[in-house]
Formats: sequence, structure tokens, C-alpha cells
Amino acid sequence: MIQEAVTDSGADLNQGVKLKFRRMVLGLLAALVLFCFPGFRIPVMDDAADRYFSDAITKAGVAYGTCRVLNASVSFLKESDIELQPAGIGISLALGQILDPIDDMTERLSDVLVTAMTSLGVQKLVHEICLSLVARILAFLLLAATVLSMFCNARLVALHELSLRLILLMIILRICFPASSMVNDYLYENFFAQRIQEANEGLRLGFTEQDYQDLTISDNEGIIGTFTKGASYLREKTRQFSASFQEFMKNSASIIENLLRLTYLYVGLFVIQVLLIPLVSFWVLMKGVNSIFGIKSDLNGGQGGNCAVTGQSVKISEVENG
Repeated sequence: MIQEAVTDSGADLNQGVKLKFRRMVLGLLAALVLFCFPGFRIPVMDDAADRYFSDAITKAGVAYGTCRVLNASVSFLKESDIELQPAGIGISLALGQILDPIDDMTERLSDVLVTAMTSLGVQKLVHEICLSLVARILAFLLLAATVLSMFCNARLVALHELSLRLILLMIILRICFPASSMVNDYLYENFFAQRIQEANEGLRLGFTEQDYQDLTISDNEGIIGTFTKGASYLREKTRQFSASFQEFMKNSASIIENLLRLTYLYVGLFVIQVLLIPLVSFWVLMKGVNSIFGIKSDLNGGQGGNCAVTGQSVKISEVENG
């Protein structure tokens, strides 16, 4: 009876030692690979993330450029009473109050676009930092977890569990940004892209920079040139200004509508890209890893199993002595 107990305990001990040794070897090999190749890339996900960040920042920059051109045109029209009074001669038209709503909306849209481009740039920077640092951190944590797995001291067991949790966190962070970028890219291409393009085209059709290029008086003409051309010149400039202003006001409803569309589209895009998708991706990855690998049971039972092997050896000694 005693001999059978000793035999069973010895078999369990050998199996536990082999399992522990395999885990240590795998941990050391994984740490060595990560140390040697710290900049490894996930082929599909990382390429998609890089492409998404570059395209999104470029498109937001194009929209910002269109908005600034519109803002410059509105500012010109608001101050045209000064441009049409060389040497104090001409007419003065107060247009500021009429164009203030459009000017205010372009300023607000500019702020939204700057915020969106900044957030995309920060996400791109964090993604690049993860590419360069996460592998080294994982290698260090794997090495620490492998060494700590050899001990059964309560404090060292707690450190071992902490290192495993940090390894899980680093893996999730490494996958989170590429995964959220792929989701963002899908949403952008299938929901936002067409609407943003239509709004941008509407702004371009609502005004043209050429309509306002001939309204100012050239600096080279000066006061003398203006007097030489006489009142007919000022009347022509006034007529051009009136025609362009009427055209601008005729398209003002379309301009305001497209400015509003761009504003709420980019605000929605900002909320989804910066808040919802990253948080949801992180939560889904955390739940998925926990369910697949059973990290909780492993943390509570993995190190305990190693200590159980030591307990088995103590029991064997007691049986043999008994």
C-alpha cells in the first residue's frame, strides 16, 4: 500500500517537474526571440493601421485647407469696405454682421478639424511607440515570470502573478491599436467618407476663389494710379464686388448646410475614433483573452501547481520515513 502511494506520488512529481521545465524553456525562448527581434510587425494589422492613419490625417488636412480658404474669402468680404476706399475715395459697405454666422462656423469647424488631426496624430504616435517598445517590455516580463516561476515564496508568487497580468496587458495593448484602426477604417470608408466628400464638394461649388481675386486694388497702382483711372475704375470695382457678394449670399444657405454637415461628421468621427472604438476594442480583447486562455485560473492555479509539486515531494519523504 505504501509502495503504491510512493509510486503514484513519484509519477505526479515527475510529470509536474517536466511541465514546469517545458514552461520555463518556452518562456526563455520567447523572451530571447523578442529581444532579438524587438520591432516585429503583425503583417496585415500593422500595415492597415499605418495606411489608415496616413489617409485619415491627409483627408482631414484637405478639409481643413478648404475651410481656411472659405474663411479667408469671408474675411475678405467682411473687410471689403476698406479695400474699396483707396485714398478715401469710394463707397463703404458694412458686411461684417451679415457674414458673421458663416465666419463663426468656419472658425468652429477649423477647431474641430485641428482636434481631429491632433487626435489621429497622437494615436499614430502611440501606435509607433507600441511597435518599438512593447516587444522589449514583453521580453523582460517573460524572463521575470520564468525566473519567478521557480520559487514558492508568497511574495514571489504574487510577483509572478503580477508579471503574468502585465504580459497580458502588453499583448492587448499591442493588438488594440491595429485592431481599432481596422474597425475605424471600415466605418470611415463605409459611412463617413462619402458624406464628407459630398460636403467638401458642396463647399467648393458654393464659392470659388477666382470670384474674389479681381476685387482688390493692386498695391502697384497706388493712389496716383487710382486717381488716373478715375471714377469709372471705382465704379467697375464696386460692380464686381456687388456681383460677387450677391453670388456669395445666394450660395450662403448651401455653404452653411455643408459647414454644419462637416462639423457634425467630424465630431462624430472624433468621438468614435478616440473614445468608443479603442475602449470597446480593449474590452473585447480583454474578455476574449480571459475566456480563451483562462488567465484567472492560470494565475491562481499555475504557480500553485508548482508549489503543489514541492508539497508532493514532502509527502513522499513522510511516507518513506513512516
